[in-house]
Amino acid sequence: MSPYVPLDVHSEYSLHDSVIRLPELVETAAASGIPAVGLADDGNLFAAVKFARAAEARGIKPLLGIDLVLAGGTAGRREDPGGGPRVLLYARDLEGYRHLCALLSRRYALGPSAPGVPEAWLDEPVEGLIAVLGRASDVGHDLAHAREKDALAHLERWLRRFPDRLYLGVTRLRRALDAVHLQAAVDLAARRGLPIVALNEVRFLTAADYDAHEARVCIQEGRTLDDPQRRRRFVEDQYLRRPEEMAELFRDLPEALANTVELARRLNFAPSLGGIHLPSYPLPAGEAPEASLRRQAREGLAARLARARPGTDPRPYGERLERELEVIVQMAFSGY
Repeated sequence: MSPYVPLDVHSEYSLHDSVIRLPELVETAAASGIPAVGLADDGNLFAAVKFARAAEARGIKPLLGIDLVLAGGTAGRREDPGGGPRVLLYARDLEGYRHLCALLSRRYALGPSAPGVPEAWLDEPVEGLIAVLGRASDVGHDLAHAREKDALAHLERWLRRFPDRLYLGVTRLRRALDAVHLQAAVDLAARRGLPIVALNEVRFLTAADYDAHEARVCIQEGRTLDDPQRRRRFVEDQYLRRPEEMAELFRDLPEALANTVELARRLNFAPSLGGIHLPSYPLPAGEAPEASLRRQAREGLAARLARARPGTDPRPYGERLERELEVIVQMAFSGY
């Protein structure tokens, strides 16, 4: 396997900070000899099925996760428009994927103005998930600002949640405090026996895509490229580096690259594709699902027509229902 697997990759489904289209992502990874890609879009799993299908078609292992913003946490990172500190969560298995779906569903129920996922939700059982704490996490933020005591306190909470499933992520993107954070994270990982992983916070495919990426960020923020008040949150280095580039960049920390491969080996979930997945619904004894659907639809129409204005002709409604039922049955029960 390649000495490096990219993690913390955002796609075009991260609307505010990525221009990466899934087909191009998979093709670029395949051409670069990258055997697995860790997709972790910003607070959503919208790309999961499309990404998994495209990746598997090119012989690439899809690693599915989310880049999750936390609210009500402790030391927050306020550099992103998304709000508080972040954590990368990857699905190790089906149970982990279900936890990701549950977290996001609960988050959406809070409404669009909610600042993020309450950190207390992660104190509940989260088996099947692996966590990566990068520079944008509460631990990373404190390490970058030399607040070691606070970082240790946060780390203890994360270790209770993910006792054997926790990694510290480090970057070399030539941003302010990157070097400070990296050294502090490496020291902390060594003291606590934690693995570190190299991240490149990938938001575009090549360095040449940086300008297009910045234009998208400006559109999302309602600003212009030449706005002197605009905060530059991204750098040209956040592209999908080839394994040999990462090997050179982290030549003094080969374990940070090796651990990306080890993490990829631990993640063994991909959506089941090509089958029909329907919820288990209680049916009358001896009645098939298709027959039950037709019966209930017809009964529902009859109930509505019984409340219609006198003289209403039921035939057009019945004919339309039968046409719609044929389409629905075909899609639901025939794998259309």
